[in-house]
Amino acid sequence: MPLEERHHVDSLNDPAMNTGDTKPRRRTRTVPDRNVAVLVETDDLWGRSVVKRITELGSQHRWRFLLAPRDNQHRLRLPRRWNGQGVIASIRDRSLATHLKASGLPVVDVSAMLPLEKWFTRVSTDDRIRAQMAVDHLADRGYRSFAVYAPPIGRYAPQRALEFERLVRKRNWPCERFLSSRGRTGWGEELVGIERWLKSLPDQTAVFAADPHPARQLAEVCQYAGIEVPDRLAILSGDDDDLLCQLAEPNLSAVQLDCGEIGRQAVARLNQMMRTGRIPKRERRVSPVQVMVRQSTNRFSVSDGMVSEALQIMSRVGQQPLTVDEVANQLLVSRRTLELRFRSATGRSPAEAMRAFRLEQAKHWVLQSGLSLTEIAMRLGFPSSAGFSQQFRSQFGDTPSAFRKRFRRE
Repeated sequence: MPLEERHHVDSLNDPAMNTGDTKPRRRTRTVPDRNVAVLVETDDLWGRSVVKRITELGSQHRWRFLLAPRDNQHRLRLPRRWNGQGVIASIRDRSLATHLKASGLPVVDVSAMLPLEKWFTRVSTDDRIRAQMAVDHLADRGYRSFAVYAPPIGRYAPQRALEFERLVRKRNWPCERFLSSRGRTGWGEELVGIERWLKSLPDQTAVFAADPHPARQLAEVCQYAGIEVPDRLAILSGDDDDLLCQLAEPNLSAVQLDCGEIGRQAVARLNQMMRTGRIPKRERRVSPVQVMVRQSTNRFSVSDGMVSEALQIMSRVGQQPLTVDEVANQLLVSRRTLELRFRSATGRSPAEAMRAFRLEQAKHWVLQSGLSLTEIAMRLGFPSSAGFSQQFRSQFGDTPSAFRKRFRRE
């Protein structure tokens, strides 16, 4: 029996309800508990995934949804005669913020474009952790020269790129930034300037693009200008998109966000606000899931050719998990030689690098495969399921089972 409240209406002539009883039966229709507007663009994977989760969970609260309503200028706006009780929105500009504030309704923002104000609350991706994942991924591949490409296109806050740049400089590595001379850029705008900037970057520079739109633009400019990716430059997108990233040439590595958790937290906060009238003061920041590794960063930038080859062998851990001794044997060197040159080139031991590759592969299988956790531990050469669980938790903050449950809610 569903949980919805039922409103009875006469159905005297409904043959489906006629079971031979002399008294008329009644059928029911659902009465929504709340009318909720969702003002989120659905032109990318992030927007579609967030809206999908909001509607799934909101339906359990008997919410009726108004999805992406627009005015005669095609702007996301609440209709004048709409009788609603709450709003979940991606507030990307001051005009929409002013409009929503004037409505007097409880509002949850799932963007981070504008400063948080007292009249609304927010659920958004943690930019610091996003940047940390991006820097760690690129650093593990040996990159020590970095750049940021984040033109002001109205899709993300400046903080996203600033956090990446801050973490790079904290490690005393150089980080260049593309400076746009216009308010917005596109494929045909500033093409010469973008090409000139990319060609000015040192070889083996890793470029962090704020989201899939500028990331794909970089890939297209590189292809047009004959700049090889990832041999000359690496590109990493700050957000993933099934179309823009995977159909780019080469396809683009990206930080995978936890869109489901953003939607879940937004529904929980709006439900609380509509029932209590209180606005949570603190922003809820949601950690990304992982870096989806694709061709655009699938290279190791290490000056020592032997160490670079060792890293390539280790990165194939999902196909053939090896020991450090087996890697050394493939390279026809002693384990001691490999360890000395590896630490000199990367600042860590081969065993540490191997463990990091195994755990990243384990995380991918935990999220994407139907393998049991015991099978994953065995395939990746962990001595026991308990040891695998302990190392996984130390690296990612959750046990493999908790991690799978958390990120497979959808």
